[in-house]
Amino acid sequence: MKTDIYKGYGWNKEFIGSCENGTIYSGYGLSQKYVGCYEDNSVYSGYGWNRNFIGNWKDGIVYKGYGWNKIQVGSYTDGCIYSGYGWSKKQIGTYCGPDGATASAALLLLFSNF
Repeated sequence: MKTDIYKGYGWNKEFIGSCENGTIYSGYGLSQKYVGCYEDNSVYSGYGWNRNFIGNWKDGIVYKGYGWNKIQVGSYTDGCIYSGYGWSKKQIGTYCGPDGATASAALLLLFSNF
């Protein structure tokens, strides 16, 4: 199932990429570019042996890094993507599709310069 990812929300949202079957793309059409992948609740930039671990997600929360060094960078729920958490969270995007993988892919696209 292909999922579209948008920066912003409402009338001001802007398409930035999509994800499908564990693959993350920026852009669309002829300018679509492979930028990363996700599997087992983890998100990576690049692919194959050259992929780099970015972070993971669990129960509506997205983390950057891993182990004791991981930090919460955002959250997701009901098609909305937020940076930050708690009372200081701010909606930065929207998505349609499976929650965790899609929101994590969206955060990779929103916080990276591809």
